[in-house]
Amino acid sequence: MSLVKIKKLKVAITGGSGFIGKWLLDKHIKNGDHVRLLSRKVRSKEVGVKYFYADLTNPNVELSRFVDGLMFFIIVLARLIINL
Repeated sequence: MSLVKIKKLKVAITGGSGFIGKWLLDKHIKNGDHVRLLSRKVRSKEVGVKYFYADLTNPNVELSRFVDGLMFFIIVLARLIINL
């Protein structure tokens, strides 16, 4: 029986400071994947993760370095509207 070697993924995640983004980040780190994280907020740095800081609501945001050579691009966005 031969063993299949699984290639490590190259993954980029937006919204990495949110609940779902943190969960995805943790899962991919545990899998040993190559992870890039885009966020508006600074968070504690994880080993092996490349961090990018930008606001996706800015129409002039430059993401070419963030998405270059990826296998997967996971977009986790939320819009919160509060009427007070």
